[in-house]
Amino acid sequence: MDPIQRPASAPAIFWRQPPGPIPAGTPILVAPSECVVAVLGGAVLGVLAQGSYALHPQALPFLAPSIDAASNVNAELWFVFTDEFRGCKFGGPLTALIDPGTAEQVTPRVLGEYSMKVIDPPAFVKGHLAVTDGAMVVGAVSGEILRKAKEVVARFVDEGHGVLQLPGGNIVEKLRATLVELTSVGLAVQIQSLDFSFSDEDRKRLMAANAAKATAMRAAKVAEMQAQQGATGPTGAAPALAAAAAPLPPLRRNSGLIVGGLVGVVVLASIAAAVLHHSHTQPSAAPQHHGKH
Repeated sequence: MDPIQRPASAPAIFWRQPPGPIPAGTPILVAPSECVVAVLGGAVLGVLAQGSYALHPQALPFLAPSIDAASNVNAELWFVFTDEFRGCKFGGPLTALIDPGTAEQVTPRVLGEYSMKVIDPPAFVKGHLAVTDGAMVVGAVSGEILRKAKEVVARFVDEGHGVLQLPGGNIVEKLRATLVELTSVGLAVQIQSLDFSFSDEDRKRLMAANAAKATAMRAAKVAEMQAQQGATGPTGAAPALAAAAAPLPPLRRNSGLIVGGLVGVVVLASIAAAVLHHSHTQPSAAPQHHGKH
């Protein structure tokens, strides 16, 4: 009895054993980097890790519900690839966007590459029961990434960033954060590369609009510099320096107190000078002598 195993030509992600009863006791081989999920009526019965087994309820009790009267196993067997699957591509036109800097409407295109890995085989199988091959899984994931990329880019432009800033706008990190929802179907997705491009018509209009904007800004700057130069006068002295060099205005408050104080100081100085002069000019008293003559 030949064992059941994934054919060498089978696509990655997963391979399903063709439907039909399998005689109990049939050997099954599970290769490295894969597992086998047994499903019956949409319900997961059990998971086989790497190794060789006999499809019999004595060896694998979870198969008991799938055994019919003829001792056949009627469970579906999904060979699920559990290693990282790289080289998946996605891309296409994004939604029409109004560039904030130029007001031009453009439709960028995105092209990227990603890898995915089955991190929860039972959830993966339950989420893809209607899928017949791995190529359909890649197509579905690629479509979901493109849809998320449209949302992320539209939000980025709505925040006021120009469309020409997309390559440096951390779009990859923002997009990765939105793809965690795929874990609900047992998948982990990593964006490997992301590029944006524009049609020749869109690029020409963007470049022309940006050139016109730069010319207008340069003219405004020159006019501002000329206005500032005219305000400084022919000597180049700033108005603030001229104001600083002007004579101080007369005092308006407490001027009487200041003048009165100065007059008082002058009067006191005159009195002190007169007293000092009188003390020098007055004759000294005759000396008195005590004793007998």
